[in-house]
Amino acid sequence: SEGLVERRSVGGKIRNVLVSGAAPSVVCAAAEPEGPHAESAKPWFWEGNVVRALTAHLSGLGWNIEATADTESGEFGADIRATREGQILIVEVKGYPSKVYERGPKKGQPKRTNPPTQARHWVAEAILTALLRQSEGPGDHVAIAFPDSAVYTKLLTRISQSLATLGLIVLMVPESGTVVVVQDGNQIVGHGGPA
Repeated sequence: SEGLVERRSVGGKIRNVLVSGAAPSVVCAAAEPEGPHAESAKPWFWEGNVVRALTAHLSGLGWNIEATADTESGEFGADIRATREGQILIVEVKGYPSKVYERGPKKGQPKRTNPPTQARHWVAEAILTALLRQSEGPGDHVAIAFPDSAVYTKLLTRISQSLATLGLIVLMVPESGTVVVVQDGNQIVGHGGPA
């Protein structure tokens, strides 16, 4: 069965629920036979792997990927900038925090901040950055994207109404590399053309 998948709290647990009558919004990202993260030695939830899955997904929907930030170097700017039929989509992407420092003088050493706590901070940072992007380009569509994890799912579910009010698109990428459109009120990302 095909249709729009929504995340809902059912009996205190987050579930994917099929909404009948809606167009499909879960599209598998193009991946190499070895898996969606074959090019990277980093874990699937690393920001660069999430960006890779998202760009494959968006390209498959007819979006022209104009730019992606270099995650490895921490390059400043939009993580993904894409265009399609005169529309501009800006995506702010976060990975899931690791338990050790990834670069710099402390590389390999344990972090003092617990990953779930740091993940909450990254959600706040992503939302602030997305709102700044909306202010910079009032006609642009802006999305936030995260690897699918219990911490992100729980937090984004709690604030889903506020995110909808702000007009933010919410995307999640599970380990499979499939992109799940969690929230897209104007159906910008999940379909092959403008609404």
